Amino acid sequence: MRIACWILAAVCTLCWMLVDTYRHYCPPANDGRTLRFSHFGTYQDFRVWQELIQAFQTRHPEITVKQEYVVGWYGLYDRKLRQQCLAKSEPHVALVQASSFLTLAQQFRKLPVDGQLPFDNLNDSAMAIYRVAGIPKAMPVTGGNLLVYYNKNCFAKAADFHGTDIPFPQANWTMDNFAATARQLTCDFDGDSRTDQFGFWQPRWVYYQPFLWSFGADVLDDTGTKWSLTTESAAVALEFYREMRCGPDRYVPLPHETSQIIQDVAFLTGQTAMCVNGPWFIPLLEASKRAGDYGVANIPIGNAGRLTRVTWDGIAISKRISSSSLSSAIAFLQFVASDEGQHILTRTGRALPATHSAREALRNSKQRDTIQMFIDALDYSRTEPQTPLFRQLDLAINRHLVQYLQDNVDMEATEFLNTLANDPAILSLTEISR
Repeated sequence: MRIACWILAAVCTLCWMLVDTYRHYCPPANDGRTLRFSHFGTYQDFRVWQELIQAFQTRHPEITVKQEYVVGWYGLYDRKLRQQCLAKSEPHVALVQASSFLTLAQQFRKLPVDGQLPFDNLNDSAMAIYRVAGIPKAMPVTGGNLLVYYNKNCFAKAADFHGTDIPFPQANWTMDNFAATARQLTCDFDGDSRTDQFGFWQPRWVYYQPFLWSFGADVLDDTGTKWSLTTESAAVALEFYREMRCGPDRYVPLPHETSQIIQDVAFLTGQTAMCVNGPWFIPLLEASKRAGDYGVANIPIGNAGRLTRVTWDGIAISKRISSSSLSSAIAFLQFVASDEGQHILTRTGRALPATHSAREALRNSKQRDTIQMFIDALDYSRTEPQTPLFRQLDLAINRHLVQYLQDNVDMEATEFLNTLANDPAILSLTEISR
């Protein structure tokens, strides 16, 4: 009897130890009611998507959505998504980003164009990003454009220091107005020959695109296959960029002056008075002591007028999704694009809705004035040309800018542009266009 009890106990223990392993490696066939959805972002993004999923499941109790979340910036998530696609184990539905969408587009199925999804209610430029040869391979979800944030307290401190009024940015301010204001905001308050407050935080090149475009320059042509940063306008735009840091009246910090500090921290602590950022900066500011102490201004007007960069996150369905799961995926996309879904995703002001109807509703949010600036700026916003080589171009441009922005390097803008144009990553654009 004792032996029998020991055998029974051993069998139960083995079953307890192995059943979860078996379920993991030998899962039951998907009946279409469990939908895997992956996304990236901050903890706040996780909670927002969690709320949306819960609301969706309330409307569709027959469908369970498994939330697969990658912490942090898109690069880590993109790497995992590519690996999953190679292993043919990608989620049924995935959040995607415009900059690298073309490299993954073949992994996603064509979205239905029979009226199941509200394409007519979606932003046109956002939809264009996710069309491949005219075929919708993803649906835009939320977006954000770039404007200039300014710290009102920094303006007040600089005005007291100089003994003169420094007006906030006006709606029609120009590049010259911007540079003059940034220089006035750059102050050594205690006279120790070290700058205590800088006028501006120099943006990385993707955030400097609004300035490039407003000067009349461009990085790529509309096809995304021809390098265009070679013109006289490009030289002027890059000279302006270098003068920010290396000019005699510089108004942005050198790397060693703000080491271990990122743009958001420098702005929040008043070390820089202005910066370029998107609506995703709003929740952080609203939760800080700067809640009533900041403003948002248009991109300054340049030689070519005023333009700014807008990007849109999208949502796509795996091409390997089963027919039983496809209807669940379509229902999820429908909810994401509904007024309720768009409200959940954007009510904090962290992003702009992709639908026309939800943008109108957001005008009445508690951050109405700030959000209104971003919504109105969509009228002069544009998306950069799409290319499957974006990652390579990004690395090449950043690599050359490191040298160009050295204070002890004497390099003309035309020399910089010529060297950059002959980088192997840039030359490879010609190869893929053949």
